[in-house]
Amino acid sequence: MDVWLVAFLGIWLGCFSRLLLPYLRKARENPQLKFDPKYLVTFAVSLIMALIASIVVMASFTIPETAGYTVFFSSFLTGWAATDILNEITATGEHKS
Repeated sequence: MDVWLVAFLGIWLGCFSRLLLPYLRKARENPQLKFDPKYLVTFAVSLIMALIASIVVMASFTIPETAGYTVFFSSFLTGWAATDILNEITATGEHKS
């Protein structure tokens, strides 16, 4: 499988997991909880940021075709971290009750 495709899938899954897992955990505790659409915006922005970061990093050195797992997990963590950072920035100043 192409390394760039593996990186894109890892980034997408990392961003999507960070978006969805906290919501599912809270929805299990409170079934009436509505999804806040502002997190879709952070998902899209973090996806773009993580893609740019991966392109810059992966273009700076040669990646062997056998490094699929390494590329996937590093891309997954990049997507997760980008989404987490943006979620924390958007939550700054909000009062949680």
